[in-house]
Amino acid sequence: AYTTFSTFSLESLNLIENGEMLKAGLYIGASVVLSIAAALFGAFLSRNMGIST
Repeated sequence: AYTTFSTFSLESLNLIENGEMLKAGLYIGASVVLSIAAALFGAFLSRNMGIST
């Protein structure tokens, strides 16, 4: 079974090997930006609920 990160890496590699550089760049960029945004949102919610991070 693949972990989440290894699946992300494999999908990125497949896009690159298939010459789909724009899709690969968008996939990688969106994944990184959205994961950081989700972490920030989770930290924001926990702080406002009185839960320490």
